[in-house]
Amino acid sequence: MNLAVLAAVELIMLHMIDGREVQINPKQVTQLLSDLSDDGAKALPDAVKCVVRFTDGSYLSVAETCDEIRRLM
Repeated sequence: MNLAVLAAVELIMLHMIDGREVQINPKQVTQLLSDLSDDGAKALPDAVKCVVRFTDGSYLSVAETCDEIRRLM
């Protein structure tokens, strides 16, 4: 007897810095990194508000702030 298992995955919509939409699985997020250091210096382009790191080691630079992403998650 074959049983189909339906797994629901809730994705959240973010925006890449060129305006394209991307959906991510919040359960795969390991770290949210903002660009501001303790002294206020910036290392990333102004359009990048947060870098999202994933369980597979990949990352995504997005236009949303880390606080906005935390609220979505």
